Amino acid sequence: MRRDAHVSDESGMDRPAPEPPLHDIVGAHPTRRPGGLVLQVAAGLVALIVLALGGIAVTALASDDEPSADAFAGHWHSPQWGEHYVVVRGGTMKVVYDHAGGEAVGVIDGDTFTGWWSEVPDREPPAHAGEVRFTLTGSGGGRALSGEWRFGDDGEWHDDWTATWVDGEISADAVVKLAGAGALTP
Repeated sequence: MRRDAHVSDESGMDRPAPEPPLHDIVGAHPTRRPGGLVLQVAAGLVALIVLALGGIAVTALASDDEPSADAFAGHWHSPQWGEHYVVVRGGTMKVVYDHAGGEAVGVIDGDTFTGWWSEVPDREPPAHAGEVRFTLTGSGGGRALSGEWRFGDDGEWHDDWTATWVDGEISADAVVKLAGAGALTP
């Protein structure tokens, strides 16, 4: 429509004609172009495929190299010390476990966690706190932790701390306990 076009309204007054929508001028409306909607759907599918393939590549790289710190996070079961719940923030890992109100906090380097455990009643070394180390093996649902611990920082090492992966869920009770575990220092 020309810019100098005029129309008459109901009262007979002459006024400029309204401008047509931009997509009508340039033919850019995606659903009004021949095949426009089909092109939008196809573009969306291509984007999803690229994202999926990118995720596969990242997963493959992570499994070929050392596991990511996030592989430690979730619910674990230890035959020696009961249920374990683990959260990871950056390179820091916090653990709460059933035995004696147990807690542990430390750092992750590759497939190894190094930290400090403590238990009630006083969470003090040498009787109720000390060093701990875990090594993560396996991947996916076949993950396992093998660990060693000691009383204080100069006691004899004990290698009887193992756990197997249960799932990625952390119980509401464990969330509350993990929030309090931040006061620990490795």
